[in-house]
Amino acid sequence: MKLLLREAVRVALIAFGAALLIAPAGSGSGEPQQKDEQRKDPPRVRKSVKVFGPYDLEAGGLMQVPGGRVPMTFPDRSWVLSYSTEVVDPEGRPLQNDLHCHTILWTWFTEEWRNRGFDGVPFRGLLSDGYTTGFRVPEGFGIFCDKDEPLSLLLAFNNRTPGVVRASYRVTVEYVLDSELTHPLTPLYGTLESVVTPHLYMVKPGTDVRERKFSFPYDGTIHAMAVHIHPYGKSIEMINDSRGETVWKAVGKKNGSGVLENMPFYVDAKGYSFRADETYRLRVTYENPTDKEQDAMAGVIVLFSTKDGKMPRPTTPPPAGGVEDSQDLHTHHHGG
Repeated sequence: MKLLLREAVRVALIAFGAALLIAPAGSGSGEPQQKDEQRKDPPRVRKSVKVFGPYDLEAGGLMQVPGGRVPMTFPDRSWVLSYSTEVVDPEGRPLQNDLHCHTILWTWFTEEWRNRGFDGVPFRGLLSDGYTTGFRVPEGFGIFCDKDEPLSLLLAFNNRTPGVVRASYRVTVEYVLDSELTHPLTPLYGTLESVVTPHLYMVKPGTDVRERKFSFPYDGTIHAMAVHIHPYGKSIEMINDSRGETVWKAVGKKNGSGVLENMPFYVDAKGYSFRADETYRLRVTYENPTDKEQDAMAGVIVLFSTKDGKMPRPTTPPPAGGVEDSQDLHTHHHGG
């Protein structure tokens, strides 16, 4: 059984790190077009609510939905404004949030960004987890999705209980139609940065602090950020080493029993400008009060705009032979 669970975790983590690299190309241009005329009536905010499941979650392991990805499309050119997810039982009642590992709603990597690994590569999409179950982009911004463009919804559970749990994901997306806009929206693009690649690691009892330096391979302005973290995570901080300043630090909120309840997210219409020649650093702190190793992940999704409103292009050639993000994962059965 442990071997099967380890294999399930290995496959799920490979999909988490590599899924963005194999996403299908969009059917449309993938870029919003300038509008020739303006409507007088404000656009109606539409809501799409979908339930995926139920699934039987085996005890003590991470699991993605069969196939790893769920296809999703919009019937017309649209702008996503908010995204939220919830793990529920077969009757639709909310379940404990630590069953919610992570979800990613995303579109495609352009061909020129393929074979460049995972962290730092731009896409169009949003992420959620059990402690940031969703958020709304700043007013005046949106994530553009073309008509019938193939999107993928990556859904991952993490059952740390001793028994099988039957659960579903309820996903809510709010959006407006491009044809109903009264004013153009500024397109946002996303990228992910993880403190460890591969993304799963284990933390021993006590305090665990890890750091990783990185650079954005393009210029832009950050308007929203959210984190992915596991139950014993304490904080994630993004530091601009070139300027000697903290960009943002997310510190988790715990309940009276010391259990992590939620993480904050960053939203700023004015934003924080970044350049490709700057060096950044992620600093992640976990506090493990148990006497066993515990599973951990730690990353930040960054939503940013560009000066010309278009998806950034790479400024350097890809590494010879490409970059593997699915190296030996050193996966573990959960220790507690």
